[in-house]
Amino acid sequence: MRGIWWLFAALALVAVIACGQSLTVEEYAEECGEILEDLNDADISIGGFDPSDIAYYSSDLDDLDDISDGIDDLKAYIGEYKALSPPSDLQEFHEARVAMLEFAEGEMLAVLEDATSIAEDLFDAYEDGDEDEIEDLLEEIEDLEDDFEDFEDDLEDLVEDLEDAEDDLSSRDRRDLEREDCL
Repeated sequence: MRGIWWLFAALALVAVIACGQSLTVEEYAEECGEILEDLNDADISIGGFDPSDIAYYSSDLDDLDDISDGIDDLKAYIGEYKALSPPSDLQEFHEARVAMLEFAEGEMLAVLEDATSIAEDLFDAYEDGDEDEIEDLLEEIEDLEDDFEDFEDDLEDLVEDLEDAEDDLSSRDRRDLEREDCL
C-alpha cells in the first residue's frame, strides 16, 4: 500500500512539473524561429499605397482586405510568441522581444488598422464624389503619419533593450538562437 502512495505522489509531481515546464533553449529557438518566419511572411504589404493619391481610391478594396487579413495574422503570431515558455537563461531576451511585439501590436497595428479604416472610407467618398469628406479623411491620414513618427523614440528604446538582452546571452544560447533564425 505504501508503494502505491509513492507512485501516485510521483505521478502527481510529474504532472505538475509538466504543466508549467519551460522549453529547452533548443526547443525555444526552434519555435521562436518558426513564429518569426511566419511574422516575416505575413502579408501586410501596402507597397505603393500613397494616401494622398486620389487615383488609388478608384481601384478596388481587395488590397485593404489583404492588409486587414495580414494584421489579423500578425496578431495571431504575436500571441503565439508571447505564449512561449522560455528557459530561465532566455527570460530577459524573451521579455524584451515581447515588449517590442506588444508595442507593435498595441500601438503600431492599431494605427495601421485606423489607416485601413480611413482608406475604406476614402474609397466610399471617392465613389460618392464627396470632396469635403475626402479632404477630411486625408487630414486624418496625415495625423496617423504623425503618430508613426512619434513611435520612433519608443521603438528605439525597445530595440536598445532587446539588443542589451541579446548582448547578455551566452555564446551557446546565441548560437542556438541564430541557428533557428530566432535572433
